[in-house]
Amino acid sequence: MDETELKPCPFCGGEAEIKEDSDTYFFRAWCECKKCHIQTRQWRVYTKKHDEKITSMLIDDCKRKLTEHWNNRV
Repeated sequence: MDETELKPCPFCGGEAEIKEDSDTYFFRAWCECKKCHIQTRQWRVYTKKHDEKITSMLIDDCKRKLTEHWNNRV
């Protein structure tokens, strides 16, 4: 399994996706099951004071950590 690929939902087996939202100050992302809509907490990145390259790196890191969090199974 690719490290960026999300595992199926641990509750219903449905397909998961990373949802994201942003505004002037923050980028927010979370994982959500398309079937039962269970989701992780939001991971946020403060983007206001960073240039575009740093912001892009922070967002990529946020998505990577979020994927690791979703895929972590007991």
